[in-house]
Amino acid sequence: QLIQTMFTEMVEEHEQMDPPGTYKVLPGQAFSVLKHVMYNRRCQQKPIWNTFLIAGFGPPAGKHVPPHIQCDSAYSEPFLGMIDMHGTPLSTSNYYTTGLGNYAALPLLRQATKEVEMFRKNSLPQALTCEEAQQVACDVMRVMSLRLERCSNRVQMARVDADGVALSAPFRLEQEWDFDGFHMNEDGCSFQEPDDHGRYRCVG
Repeated sequence: QLIQTMFTEMVEEHEQMDPPGTYKVLPGQAFSVLKHVMYNRRCQQKPIWNTFLIAGFGPPAGKHVPPHIQCDSAYSEPFLGMIDMHGTPLSTSNYYTTGLGNYAALPLLRQATKEVEMFRKNSLPQALTCEEAQQVACDVMRVMSLRLERCSNRVQMARVDADGVALSAPFRLEQEWDFDGFHMNEDGCSFQEPDDHGRYRCVG
């Protein structure tokens, strides 16, 4: 709520600048403000226990663009950054993970973008289309929901482009628990035999 209130006030302040409606909070500006806020709270020994991802479209860093055309797609480029609870800013990667995703999701994202192979060729990771990225995100969240007890299979997808933010309705990912040998330790099962569909059942 603290961060939400801070950005709400910042947006209202920019909207009231003269001429009205000309100035907007750009993703790079929000990223810079938030990293200083998080670092300041960390130095006060009162950290905000959150990791933030900021995504949007804005003018390239270090390039001056007049305010009235800052939101023009012709002068904008995608921005993605992450700030942790210590105020550490990261904005050079094509993807980020937070929390337990650093252990379960990051390797899958590296595999999907062929990051290791491309770095060995001194090239950037493979770019994904929007459809490919959504499929990879679903696969990553499905793996996390199966392996991590605190992760649900009910998710939402957000897409950020030059036209704005599109947030999908919540949906559930399909899960498959009937793997070979999954029920090997059930009480009363002396051994298992596969049925006609290749699934194992308890016998005895």
